[in-house]
Amino acid sequence: MIYQRSSRPLQAERVYRAALERDPDSLVVMQNLAPLLAANGKPAEAQQLNERIARLYPAPPFHYFNRGMDAYRAGDFARARALFAREVARAPYNDEFHFWLGLAHMQLGEMAPARKQLALARDTSVRADSRTRYTAKLEKLRGLSAASGPSVH
Repeated sequence: MIYQRSSRPLQAERVYRAALERDPDSLVVMQNLAPLLAANGKPAEAQQLNERIARLYPAPPFHYFNRGMDAYRAGDFARARALFAREVARAPYNDEFHFWLGLAHMQLGEMAPARKQLALARDTSVRADSRTRYTAKLEKLRGLSAASGPSVH
């Protein structure tokens, strides 16, 4: 992004290609590379990449998360967990996805995975207020006994 924003599109393209070699299915990299290829005079290659994105990621960003929130609100925590997990797999850097996956695990009484997801939420968050909130949730979760019902919102 730095190369791209500083008017060095060929260097940006090289970096994105190197990133794709490391993670060939990275949606973020592909979504950044496709328009750059078009701007660099490679429209056919950009089109191929856009078609690959559509095949790999037919659902738009936040699709599974939004459906997971609907399931969570409806009390279908197993479905919410599955949907949040799909979104986490697509965007493992998003702290909010980890947070809600952790809450779904907690509602299902799965405390170890809940702690793991809340810790990941805290560790991937870039905002201090969110890290503080996630840390508080983790502390509260640690204080819950296995016999008590999960109720951390």
